[in-house]
Amino acid sequence: MLPVLKRVVDLVGDFRMQVLGGEGDPETETALAILAETLRRQGYQAAARGREMEARRWDRVPPAPPPPGADLLMVLEERLLDREEVLAGVNPDGILVVATDRPPGAVRRQLRWYSGTVAAVDAEALASALGGAPAIAALGAAARVAGFVDPEILGICTWVAYDRQLPYAAVSAVRTLDAGWEQVVY
Repeated sequence: MLPVLKRVVDLVGDFRMQVLGGEGDPETETALAILAETLRRQGYQAAARGREMEARRWDRVPPAPPPPGADLLMVLEERLLDREEVLAGVNPDGILVVATDRPPGAVRRQLRWYSGTVAAVDAEALASALGGAPAIAALGAAARVAGFVDPEILGICTWVAYDRQLPYAAVSAVRTLDAGWEQVVY
C-alpha cells in the first residue's frame, strides 16, 4: 500500500501533524521535536510547537494555501476515540495513527471515518517491553505510514535527542521507535 502522505507532500510540499493524548508527558513533545529535526535534515522547514508540528519543503511553493487541519493525527490514548470531536481537525484524506491493540478496521468503524488512512500500533505494549515511551513507538508508526520520513535519519535524531537528555535511555528509545515502525498495521 503506497502511503497517502508521500504523494501529498511530493505534490504540495506541506505537512501538518497533531497529537492527542499524553498530556503532561514530556516524551510526547520530545517525539514531535524528533520528527521536526528529522524533517529539517531531509530538507524541510519544520517546527514543533506544543502538540503540533508543521513542515514545508524548501524547494516547493504551494500553488494554493493548504487546507486547514492536520494531515496526520496521532492519538496516544485509545479512550480519546470516544470523543465526538476527535476527527474535527483532520483533513478528510489524512492519516490517523492510534496507539491501540485493536485492528485499524475496528477503529475506522468506531469513528465512522472511511475517507482517510487508519493505522494502529500497540504502543503501550511495545514501550513496556522495550523500556521506551509510547509516544516514541507511535512516532515510528506515524513515520512509516506517512511514507516520506527517512528511517535512518529518524533513528539518528532519536538517538541524539535521548543521548543529550538521558544517555542510558537512547538505546531503548531507538528500539521502541524501530518496533513501532515495524509493527504498525494499516
